[in-house]
Amino acid sequence: MTPVAGRAVVAVVAIIALATIVGLSIFYRDTGFEVVIDREKGITMTFDESEIDLPDLLLDLLAEDGSSGNHRQMVEAVLERQGYYHMSNLRLADALRTLSADDPNGLAAALRELLYDLDGPFAPPHTLAGATDDRLLREALAALEVDLDKIAALTPEAVNPLLASLWEQSLERDGVLKARPIQAVLRPAGNIEPGRAFACDLSMLDNKEVTIVGQGGRLLVEANVFCDPPAPQPRELLGGAVERLWVSREDFAVLAGGEQRGSMDVRLNPSPRAFRAFVPEPPGAATQP
Repeated sequence: MTPVAGRAVVAVVAIIALATIVGLSIFYRDTGFEVVIDREKGITMTFDESEIDLPDLLLDLLAEDGSSGNHRQMVEAVLERQGYYHMSNLRLADALRTLSADDPNGLAAALRELLYDLDGPFAPPHTLAGATDDRLLREALAALEVDLDKIAALTPEAVNPLLASLWEQSLERDGVLKARPIQAVLRPAGNIEPGRAFACDLSMLDNKEVTIVGQGGRLLVEANVFCDPPAPQPRELLGGAVERLWVSREDFAVLAGGEQRGSMDVRLNPSPRAFRAFVPEPPGAATQP
């Protein structure tokens, strides 16, 4: 679209918006004309000449302090009712909530490109700063999950690169998936087998293997103890909350170095999940699909 055509489109839109919503009226006079912006409030613009360039008129209306007075807020309200927003208008964000993800005009796709490119309002370090809803990861990443075995013509191009990167980080325990120690207090109990630990119900450590930092001992955790208060949530643990674990008296004595103690403060490195030792099956024992 040429600059002239672009200005023409803007002019037409502005005329329609102003005329439809606020009742723009132009009264021609012998010596000029008057534009009635709001008849009830008596807001008008008077021009001595018999004509005025419409782009100049719009620029004057939208100016912070134009010759017509400060009418920008009113004009923006008129345009807003027709779906036109200034970039500084916070209601633009609310309007975008109604935009369909498969918008046929391509605006939704263009906004997602800004996110993928980490550009504009999505530039680091603000991309995920302030995010408080874990659905941002759980639901967004769930959409990347695919059963690669069910792809008929599997090629590298068929695999989302973000999925591949997350998988690599999970194997390397690198980046945001690196090991993160948490605080815990250990207490001895008489009904636990060596090498195992009990945790509070609903603990995130359930069925996880933990390594005691500085000690090297490993414990397989089972969450089966009623606790009040309940077990800390993941965000609380990363923020310094203390997990509670009960271990066998034998393990506790070793960890405490033989000291007579009722509890022991430690740091734990949880593993993603507890994996049992590999036991090969006899030849021919595997079930055929």
